[in-house]
Amino acid sequence: DKIIEADVKLEESEMELESLLQFNAELNNKLEAFECKALEHERRSKGLPNLHDIDPEDITCLGRIRQLVQNEIRLKNCIRVLEDRERRIQTQMNQLLGNVNEKSGGDRRKKVILK
Repeated sequence: DKIIEADVKLEESEMELESLLQFNAELNNKLEAFECKALEHERRSKGLPNLHDIDPEDITCLGRIRQLVQNEIRLKNCIRVLEDRERRIQTQMNQLLGNVNEKSGGDRRKKVILK
């Protein structure tokens, strides 16, 4: 008798578990649908366009703009490197000319200023 009761309880528990799992899946589906509706409502209330409404030409244009920005950043870095190099060369030339002026008895205050 105890074995039969345990077997019945096990079957009832399995059925209850299946029922709960199914109910959980239904709740998850409802939650997903609610979240989608909430996001769509928020998008509309903020006046944002639907992603499907974006023109492919605009996407191409955005890609080109991104490329131009990356090129600009590279160019600015190159300019910075060249300006640093120019400063170092100017400093070295001033030091060399200062040494030449000292040896020739010239005035130390005379320095070459590039730019």
